[in-house]
Amino acid sequence: MTILLLEDNRKAADDLARLIREWKPDVRIEGPLASLEATARWFATHPLPDLIFADIELSDGLSLTFFREQLPPVPIIFCTAYDRYALEAFESAGVDYLLKPVDPEKLTRSFGKIGLLHAIFAREEFEEKISRVIRQLTSPYRRTLVVHRRGRLIPLNVEEIRFAYTENDIVYLHTRDRRYEADSSMENLEADLDPHQFFRANRQFLIARDAIAEVHRGFARKLTVTLHIPTPVAVVISKAKASAFLKWMED
Repeated sequence: MTILLLEDNRKAADDLARLIREWKPDVRIEGPLASLEATARWFATHPLPDLIFADIELSDGLSLTFFREQLPPVPIIFCTAYDRYALEAFESAGVDYLLKPVDPEKLTRSFGKIGLLHAIFAREEFEEKISRVIRQLTSPYRRTLVVHRRGRLIPLNVEEIRFAYTENDIVYLHTRDRRYEADSSMENLEADLDPHQFFRANRQFLIARDAIAEVHRGFARKLTVTLHIPTPVAVVISKAKASAFLKWMED
């Protein structure tokens, strides 16, 4: 576990670090960072910490200013000598607000809140994974296709497909770095794949939801879709299909 300290008073930082290590001896403590400038530099060059302890009044401004502008997805415990910033602190991802000098019992309760948050999010992630597996097991759509490559038959996981493209009556399946020949027509392929994950853009293309990078509006209310990997020709969606495609993207 990595904890970042934002504190411009060295003694206060040392006292807080000592209390933290009494709670969790093997924790890694980064900082203290005494200014907004140092904080911005640190976040630009380091991976996110697991938890932040932040004094509100740093040497060159309020840490609340930094968190309002660049809110990191990390829980923050604010430690300050003043109680007038409490409301703003909780609006800036603050999970607790401790007054200095920090009381060890209140610090322990703060860590309890962090543990509860981690448990809740871990449970939600686990439940989502279970739901995804159940959906896959009960889905009527294909999860694997048998495809051709260099004279061999290969099982291809449907989740790897970025788009299907038909040329000269042959359907090619493109993954991030390979192209395979499908033993199917585009119509049959469309029927075999989950319509929540794949959209028939036009006669030539069937595209995967996860492959879409951006969409541009063009002439005559047509849409041009850019994928994360190159396509042989532009993926254009007609005016007639544009509304259905945009609704599909939002589902």
